[in-house]
Amino acid sequence: MTGDPDGVKPLSALGLAQRQRLDDGVERWRFPPGAEGVLARLVALGRHGVGRFEADPDDVGAVLRAPTGRTLRAAWSTQPWSFEETRRHLLPLAIALAYCERVSLFPGPLTPRTVWVDGEDTGLIAQPLVASLAGAPAPALPAVGRWTPPEPARGEPWDRTSNRFAFGLLLYRSLAGVHPFEGGGRRLGLADGAQRGAPPLPDSVARELPPGVQALCLKLLAPQASDRPGLDAVVRTLQGEAIAAPDRAHAPPPAIATPAPAQRAPTPVARRRRSLAWSLVPLIGGLAAVVLAPSDPEPAPRNNPSVPAATAVAQTETMADDCAGCHPEHAAQWHGSVMAHSVKSPLFGALEMLIEEQVGKDDDCPGGAG
Repeated sequence: MTGDPDGVKPLSALGLAQRQRLDDGVERWRFPPGAEGVLARLVALGRHGVGRFEADPDDVGAVLRAPTGRTLRAAWSTQPWSFEETRRHLLPLAIALAYCERVSLFPGPLTPRTVWVDGEDTGLIAQPLVASLAGAPAPALPAVGRWTPPEPARGEPWDRTSNRFAFGLLLYRSLAGVHPFEGGGRRLGLADGAQRGAPPLPDSVARELPPGVQALCLKLLAPQASDRPGLDAVVRTLQGEAIAAPDRAHAPPPAIATPAPAQRAPTPVARRRRSLAWSLVPLIGGLAAVVLAPSDPEPAPRNNPSVPAATAVAQTETMADDCAGCHPEHAAQWHGSVMAHSVKSPLFGALEMLIEEQVGKDDDCPGGAG
C-alpha cells in the first residue's frame, strides 16, 4: 500500500500534516514529532470507518489514507435499494456515526457527498474533523439544500442531532428511491420536515421491511431534535436486534408484582382491577373454609366457582410512527389530524379528567375518555 517511492507526488500541506500521494493513489500524511496523539486518533477513526486512515508500516510518524472512491450520491441508482442492500451500505455508516457520538467527536455535516462507498464498504469522509485534528481550519458548511436538516436550515448549528436527521434522509432515500420531500421544492421540503415530519414509506417498500425499520426511519426524521434516536439504537435496529412488540394473543399473562418506586403509578383501570382482586380475597377464603370443613360421610357434590387470578395491566407507550409499518396510511392521517395535537393539549387532558370524575372510565377502553 505504500507504493513505489519513484511515484511519490507532493501535495499541499493540511495544517501540521505534510502530504504525499503514492503511485497507487494512497496518501501518506506525515506529522512532526510530538503529534503521536493525533496519529493515534486518526488510526482509531479509520478503524471505525471514519477518514479511511491506517498506520504506515514504513513510517511511525505517518499515517496512510486510502482514496475516497465514489460518494453515496454516485452509488445510488434510480431504483430503490432492497433492505439488504440498504443495510449493507448504511450499517457501516451508522457504526461510524455511532462511534463519533460515543467519543464526542463531530465528523461534520452528513450529506450524500460526505459518504464514501468502496465496494461493500461505506464510511465517513469527515473532512471537517480530519482538518481540525491536523490543525487546519475546518471547511465551510455546505449551502442550504434538500439534504439540510431543519435546524441548520433555520441558521442554527449543525450538530449530531442534525446528523441523525440527515441519516434518516439517507435511509429513506435508499429504501424508497426518492427524497422524503420530493416534489415540494427546497423551501417546502425543509419547512415540511421541520413542522410535520416525513410521510410513511410507500406500501410496496414498507411491507418488505423487518419490524421497526420504518418506525426508526420516521423517528430519525422527527421535527424535534430531542425525539430522534441515537445512532447506537440505529445500529441495533439495522442489525436486527430491535425488540418487537409482544404478541399479546399468545404471550403468558404477566405475574403480579409490586411496582418499584421508580415506576409510574398504576392507571385507574389497573387500580380498579387490583381493588376487585382484593375484594375477592374474603370470598375465596370463605369458599376454602367451606370446602375444608368436616362434612357428612356422603357430601353432596358442589360446583366451586373458579376465580381467575388478577393480572397486572401492562403499560406501554406507543407513537403513530410505531404503527406505520403495518398502517402507513393511518399514520400519515394521524400526523395531519387535529386529534394528534389534542392528546398533547393540557386543556384536552383537563377535560378528560373532568369527564372521568363525572362518569368514570370504560374498562373496555383503558386509554380512552370517559
